[in-house]
Amino acid sequence: MKHQWFAGLVVVALFCSLSPQVLALVGDDLVAHWKLDETSGTTANDSAPGNLYSGTLNGLAGGPVINQAGMIGNAYDFEDTNDDYVSIGSAPDIGTAHTFTGWVMPESTHSGVNAASRNTVFGQTSIQLLVAISGTSSGAPADQPDILDVYYNSIDDGGGNPTLKTTSGIIAPGSWYHLAYARNGASVNLYINGILQTPITGVPVTGQVNAMSDMLIGRYSTQTSRDFDGLLDDLGLWNAEKSGEEIALIHGLGRFLGVGLNVYSIDNVKAVFDAASGSAGAGGYQWSYVTGLASSTAGEIGGTVGGGDAWIALDASGNGVQIGAALHDGDANGDGQVNLSDLQILGDNWQAAGASWDLADFSGDGVVNLSDLQILGDNWGFGVGPDLSFDEALALVGVPEPTSLVLLGLGGLLLARRQK
Repeated sequence: MKHQWFAGLVVVALFCSLSPQVLALVGDDLVAHWKLDETSGTTANDSAPGNLYSGTLNGLAGGPVINQAGMIGNAYDFEDTNDDYVSIGSAPDIGTAHTFTGWVMPESTHSGVNAASRNTVFGQTSIQLLVAISGTSSGAPADQPDILDVYYNSIDDGGGNPTLKTTSGIIAPGSWYHLAYARNGASVNLYINGILQTPITGVPVTGQVNAMSDMLIGRYSTQTSRDFDGLLDDLGLWNAEKSGEEIALIHGLGRFLGVGLNVYSIDNVKAVFDAASGSAGAGGYQWSYVTGLASSTAGEIGGTVGGGDAWIALDASGNGVQIGAALHDGDANGDGQVNLSDLQILGDNWQAAGASWDLADFSGDGVVNLSDLQILGDNWGFGVGPDLSFDEALALVGVPEPTSLVLLGLGGLLLARRQK
C-alpha cells in the first residue's frame, strides 16, 4: 500500500518512545500549571513540563479543602479565617513578559482599596507580583462586587509600585470567573471572563520581575488578613504574553466544555480563526470559523452547547468560532477522520492524567490509556478508510523493546480487528 513502510515506522517509533508524560500545554512557554485536581495528600502538583513548581498546603486546619467541585475538574476551597494557602517555594525569573490565568469563585467581597482589602489569588513573599480581587473604592460597601487588581512592588529598576486595576466591580461571590493578566514590557492587559478590561493605571510598569523567592497561591507575603476566601481552579503562569484570542479561548472552552490548558484545543481552534476558515476539534466537538456574531466585544461568549449554537467572539467585528457536531469516537483533532494523526496525539499524551477529548481521552475517565487505544482501534480508518493496517506496519519494521512490544501487540490486535 501507499506509504506503508514510512507510516509503519511512524507508528512503531511513536509507541516505542511511550512513557508517562504530562499534558502538552498551551505553548512551550508555560512555566507552571496548577490544576488543583488532587483528591488526597498535601501537595498541589505542577503539571507543566518538568513539574518544577509543585506546592505544599498550609493553614490552621491543614490547608485548603481539596477535591471540591471546580470549573475544570476539581478545585481547592480556601478559608481566609483558617490562613489557608499553598507555598510553592523557589520560583522562576519571568522577566518583563508573562501571563497569569485562573478560575476563581470568591465566597466574600472586600471593601476599600488599600492593601488590606485584597483577596489574594496569587503572590509571593517579596511581593514582586500580586494578583488579587479587591474593593472598588474607599468606603465601598463590603457586598459590592470586586475588581481585578494586579500589583508590582520593588521590581528591579526600583521604579515605584505599579498597580493596575479594572475600573468597575464585576466579581461577586458564588460564581466562577476567569481572571487573566498578560504583560509585555510596559504594556499590561487585564481580562475578566475572556474580555479585555479598561485598567486604572498608576506607576508605569517598566522593571523586570526577577526570580521570586516564594510563590504563594491564596496569599501574598505574610499578611494573613489578605488570604483568599473561596475556590480556586486551574491556574497557569507563562513567561510570555498570551494573546487576547488565546485568553478568550481558554475562558470560552473552559466555560462551555471544561477544557483546561492544552495545546490541541486552544492552538487548533485559534489556527482556524487565524485562517478565517475551516474547523478543529475541542472538547469532543468541532469548532468552525464564523462571522456575523451578535457580539461586538472580543472575548464575549453566547449560546449553549446543548443547543448546538455556543460561540466565542474573537474580535470586535463579530468574527469568532462556533460549536458544531459532536466528534466521532477516536477523532481527537476533529478533522473527521480517525488515522495516524489521532494516534500521534494519543501517543504524545500517553498516561496523562486530567486529559480531555483533545488529548485522546475518548473514554472520559480523565486518563489516556488502553481503553482509549481500544476506542481508537475500533474506529480506525473512519472517514477515509485504512491506508495501512496496524499488523502490516508491525511486519515492516524491527522488533521494539519488550515493554513496548506488549503495547504494540495489544494495539495491533485492536486495530487489526477493525480491518477484518
